[in-house]
This record gives sequence, structure tokens and C-alpha cells, in this order.
Amino acid sequence: MTCLVTQLKEDMEMLDRNLRMMQGSPADFKVGSGEITRRQGLVHSLGLDIERFTAALEGRTVKKELMGDARPDKKAVETTETMGLDSRQLYDKHLDKKAAQDKAIDDILVGVTKVKQIGQDINDELTLHEQLLDDIDQGMDRVENRLKDNTKATKQIRQKDKSWFGFGLMILLFIVILVLIFI
Repeated sequence: MTCLVTQLKEDMEMLDRNLRMMQGSPADFKVGSGEITRRQGLVHSLGLDIERFTAALEGRTVKKELMGDARPDKKAVETTETMGLDSRQLYDKHLDKKAAQDKAIDDILVGVTKVKQIGQDINDELTLHEQLLDDIDQGMDRVENRLKDNTKATKQIRQKDKSWFGFGLMILLFIVILVLIFI
């Protein structure tokens, strides 16, 4: 097992040397600096895995496992979307993405403005309906008061004259009340 670990460590050293050579002249290898950085990250991660594996075989813990990987200068990982792009292309891609986000925000603003206008229109309509209901309520109060007055007058007439004349007058007043209600 130790032979395998030794071979892994030697292969890691060779990978690291090749990457440094690529970093010195990336044009010779037709590789961008972003790809070199990505590969260096992979090699570093592989080295940490080998170190953990070796420590586990020896029955010890790795300090980095206990303390965490303290690399404050950790770089962003390159994605398949950005792989092979130079700095200018990345910047242009960033500007395009930003423009698309600005467009989406503008579309949201248009929608919110429409919703605001609809809300204001509903508020205006409700205010108008409230005024109409108040007018109807006042009209109903007036009709109710007239009806009470006419009912009192009808009772007085009925008590004074219990003849057919009073009954006819009562019917006449009732018709007047109906006319007042429907006016």
C-alpha cells in the first residue's frame, strides 16, 4: 500500500511541475490562464485527498481537517460556461448578463407600475361607490321619515273618522306614499 501512496505522490509532483511549465508559456500548450488556474485547483485538491488518505492509513488526523482549509486567497472555480475565455471575453459575458438582468428588472418595474395603476383605479372606484352608498343611505333616511309621518297622519285620520271617507283618504295617502318611494 505504501508503494501505491509513494507512486501517487510522485505523480502529483510531476503534475505540479507540468502545470508550472504550462503556466510559464501557456501559448505553447494552447491553454488559457483560466484553464491553468482550474487545473491547479484540481491538483491541489487531489494533493489534499492524498494527504488525508495517507493520514488515514497511518492512523493520524490531518491538521487541515481539524482546522479547515485556511486559504484566504481562494479563487473562483471556472465553469464550463467560462472555460477557455480570456479576461475580455469574461468581462463581455459579465456585461451581457448584467444587461439581461437590467432588462428583467425593467420588465418587473413595468409590471409593478401597471399593478400600481390598477390599484389606484380600484381605489378611485371604491371612493365613488362609497359616496353613492352614502347618498342612497341619506335618501332612504328621508323616505323612512316621510313614511313615518304619513303613517302617523293616517292613524290620526282613521281615529277621527272611521267612515268610508277616512278609508278612501287612507288609500289615497298610501298611493301618495308609494309614489314618493318610487320617485
